[in-house]
Amino acid sequence: MGDRVRLVGFEGCVGTCAGAAALASVARDAVLHIHMAAPLDLSALEGTYKWLRVYTRPLPPPGSSSPTWPLPPSPPPWLYVEGADEGSWGAVAHTITSFAPPGKRFWRLRLRGSRLPAEELPPLLRALHGAGVRTWGGGDTRAEVDMYGWDFDLRITDDMPSGGPAVPSDAELQEAYQDYLGEDPDSESSDEDSDYD
Repeated sequence: MGDRVRLVGFEGCVGTCAGAAALASVARDAVLHIHMAAPLDLSALEGTYKWLRVYTRPLPPPGSSSPTWPLPPSPPPWLYVEGADEGSWGAVAHTITSFAPPGKRFWRLRLRGSRLPAEELPPLLRALHGAGVRTWGGGDTRAEVDMYGWDFDLRITDDMPSGGPAVPSDAELQEAYQDYLGEDPDSESSDEDSDYD
C-alpha cells in the first residue's frame, strides 16, 4: 500500500497479529473500533490511533497460567466487555485485568448487553480497584448507566467509598438491557468520540 494510503477510521474484526500489524501500517491518528472474537495482542497499534475502542466477550476463568494481552497505553483505550451473564463478575474482572494497558489506566470501561445484577457490581468494582485499574475522570469509584441508556460505565478512581461503590438498581440495569436489545448501540460512536477532547 505504501505511504500513499492513510487510514483515518476503522470498525471491524481483527483476528490475527498480522492483521493488527497491517492495520498499524496504514493507520495515522485513526479512530479504531476493533471487535475481537478471541484475545489478541494489539500492541502494534501503539502510536497509530487517536481513539481506540476494543470490544470483547468475557474470558473464561483464569487457569494455572493466565496470559495477558495489554492494550496500548496512550491515549488510554476504551474497553467494552459484551454479554456478561449473571454470576460472571469474576470473569469480567479477569477480562479487564487481562487487557489492562501498562499503567492499568483506561479511558472508559463499559459493559454492553450485560446481565450482571446490582449485587455483583460492588465486588467487581472492588476487585478492579484493588488490582490498580483506573479510568479517566474523578469522583468516587462507581457504576452508572451511560447517557445512551444501554451500556453502563465502570468508573474506577483512586477514591473508594467506605460504604462501597454506588451502583444502578436492578430495575435500572434491566431497563438498560432492554434498551440494548431494542436499539443500535453502534449509533453512539460519532457522538461519543468528542469525549476524548
